[in-house]
Amino acid sequence: MSNLSRGNLFTPAAPPAPPLPRDRQVFVSGAFTWTKPAGTVATSRVVVNIIAGGGGGGSGRKGLGASLRSGGAGGGAGGRVMRTYLASVLGASVNGTVGAGGAGGVAQAVDSTNGNAGSVGADSVFGTVTAIGGKYGNPGTTGTVYGGPFGDAGNPQVHTNTTLFAGWGGACGGTPNAGGPGDLLPGAGGAGCRCSAANIETAGANGGNGSVQTNQANGGTAANPGNPGAGNTQTEGGGGGGGGSTKGAAGGIGGDYGGGGAGGAYGLDADTNSGAGGAGGGGIVEVITYF
Repeated sequence: MSNLSRGNLFTPAAPPAPPLPRDRQVFVSGAFTWTKPAGTVATSRVVVNIIAGGGGGGSGRKGLGASLRSGGAGGGAGGRVMRTYLASVLGASVNGTVGAGGAGGVAQAVDSTNGNAGSVGADSVFGTVTAIGGKYGNPGTTGTVYGGPFGDAGNPQVHTNTTLFAGWGGACGGTPNAGGPGDLLPGAGGAGCRCSAANIETAGANGGNGSVQTNQANGGTAANPGNPGAGNTQTEGGGGGGGGSTKGAAGGIGGDYGGGGAGGAYGLDADTNSGAGGAGGGGIVEVITYF
């Protein structure tokens, strides 16, 4: 006897609930004003994702062939802050600013001279909440140079959910170091190529991967330093630039959003200028309202 004749009707699984209606506003440069969308009620949730600009990488030292010439260090990744609010605590509009990436250090054209530091990435702001920009990469010298720290969270608020931290820029010591990765965050820039006093060259390092727990934005490679995080753009954080790969090579730019710029390679007196540092990736502010 069939199940139907016994009265045991098959009950299909309930269909998935439809997604909540939502409004998404994205800001990627300069000053902005978020406007509370029509249809918002007091209990609507507003989720804010804030990423600051990445720090610029330093340029390499230009020096004599019988001296140590380090590449520039990578810039730190921009900080990321996430907040969730009840719509009732927000006004009809909120002002903010999206931070630009820091400039890379200018290539060194003067013989026997250290490189130039990169610039700090600018902060990104939503109302009273701030994500801090990534710090600059140090210039190439005759010794070890250190990468820029990541931008920190800044200004914790009452409605805190998640404060996240990103990667440190790669240092340039005995071996150029890769930029630090970010779990749900931007990656940092790698260090540029260095050359020892014995004229042994050590290649630049890769940039750190961004948002490695979700849709990974790969860091740029030293072999192809012009790629900003393999061209990947992620709202969780972009990849860091790859370090200048060989004498005079520029560091790669940081990926959007918030990836650190890479360090430029060393230069040689009366022969080749040092490589410029890569610029940091720009920030973003993303605001999603769930009705």
